[in-house]
Amino acid sequence: MKRHTMALLLSGAALCFTAAASAEELSADCQARADDVQQQLDEAQAAGEEGRVTDLEGVLNNIQQHCNDEEAIIDAEDRVRAGLEDVQQQQADLDEAIADGDPEAIDQKRDELEAAAGDLEQRSAELKALQTND
Repeated sequence: MKRHTMALLLSGAALCFTAAASAEELSADCQARADDVQQQLDEAQAAGEEGRVTDLEGVLNNIQQHCNDEEAIIDAEDRVRAGLEDVQQQQADLDEAIADGDPEAIDQKRDELEAAAGDLEQRSAELKALQTND
């Protein structure tokens, strides 16, 4: 089940890259994008999601300084790639813990993999939003 979920996440990330490669240049709607990110940032702060707050602050800062659809998509693609690499590493770590047969390590690595997968899902959603934002 977990491997199936990871496969779906990885497939979704790959689709985001494919869509970005074929997307034509989008018109800039910077203020709307900044407002959307600010709303997500407010929600993350209210929920105490420190990692997401940091990520969204970076996204908002990037929008405010370099509002350009093409650059934002490239940045989001880089973030998805990094998230994908993290998921792959966490999966390898989990596989190693399973091979070693250490139940505590397996639980820890499974939790780390789930966190990395959630992060990848968030990053993929952000990329998709940029790609569909006209």
